[in-house]
Amino acid sequence: MEESTDHINREMLTVARESRGLTQTEFARAIGVTQGMASKIEVGLIRVSPMLLERISEVLHYPVSFFRNHDPVYGPGVSEFYHRSLKKVSKKLTNKIYALMNIKLTQLSRMLRNIEWDMPRSIPMLDIDDFEGRPEVVARAVRAKWLVPNGPIANMTNLVEDAGGIVVMFDFGTNDVDAISRWLPNMPPVFFVNREIPADRMRFTLAHELGHMVMHRSPNPFMENEANKFAGEFMMPADEIRSSLRSVSLPVLADLKPRWKVSMNALLYRAVDMGLVTANQQRYLWTQMNKAGLRRKEPASLDLPLETPTLLPEIQGYYTGEVGLTLEELAELVSLFPDEAEAEYVTQLRVIASESNEDVSNAVAEAEFIVRNHQRADEDDE
Repeated sequence: MEESTDHINREMLTVARESRGLTQTEFARAIGVTQGMASKIEVGLIRVSPMLLERISEVLHYPVSFFRNHDPVYGPGVSEFYHRSLKKVSKKLTNKIYALMNIKLTQLSRMLRNIEWDMPRSIPMLDIDDFEGRPEVVARAVRAKWLVPNGPIANMTNLVEDAGGIVVMFDFGTNDVDAISRWLPNMPPVFFVNREIPADRMRFTLAHELGHMVMHRSPNPFMENEANKFAGEFMMPADEIRSSLRSVSLPVLADLKPRWKVSMNALLYRAVDMGLVTANQQRYLWTQMNKAGLRRKEPASLDLPLETPTLLPEIQGYYTGEVGLTLEELAELVSLFPDEAEAEYVTQLRVIASESNEDVSNAVAEAEFIVRNHQRADEDDE
């Protein structure tokens, strides 16, 4: 008996294909049908037999249950509407990025259904017009609401997580995209941050995405500049950094970087934005930075330690520890095969734990325990 596409989520089929970086033509060839037939399958015009669904599952390496999920699929959000960096990325890679983000958001949504938490802060939604139309004033308001101490932000990642934001270190497959954020219905804010960017850039990027979350409900052509201004004031409050930027030079920028935990480039932009350097000084300093290669890579001696997200690993650890899921049960929860569930929720945790706190280390130990049990079960079956 054949099975109708009504019983599968055709949007999840497209997500699965794009997450593997396959065009529709490549997908059709892999499952042994024409491109036209593959297209009709994805739009729900052709019935999918159980045998064909098994073949699709095998080719795309997602369990059949993945295609029966009726979780919503989301397209680009507000923060990407004027995202200049995304315009540099190929359509195929862009589709893959959104597909992988959708899968992660679906998994997070399921994990969060059984978890309640009470965070010390929350991310507010503020209308920039209520703050003189100035993102800098909005940034000061958020710092005040969160009772952030004067001076540099000690740990931007922890600050966002304390407000309920989930920070996901994400493989974008390109260095052209620093981060994308999402705030979906019935979900906490989620910040997908490029795992390849250095710590100083990660901190500023998080502040930039926070600005989008706070200020932007709908797209506007000024939103990227507004988010940058928000981040500049949030990370480097004008009243506190002004005296340090009155005489700007490369040695001064290098000296300020470890204190403020932002890049030399960000410090120079901040000085420009605050009107503390003339146009001639600005051109001269950019030229000097270009000659020294500092626009691309700042001195390794000034590298900052990476900030490690802890909230997501603790959520994952809840299921492998307190709930006590086996690897197969965890894989079923997140609609992955066990090998990918292990790679996504155990192997990555090992890396995080090496630089993180005791709670995350415990989560890893619990996750590794379920993997060992899974391996023993396989050996017993043999």
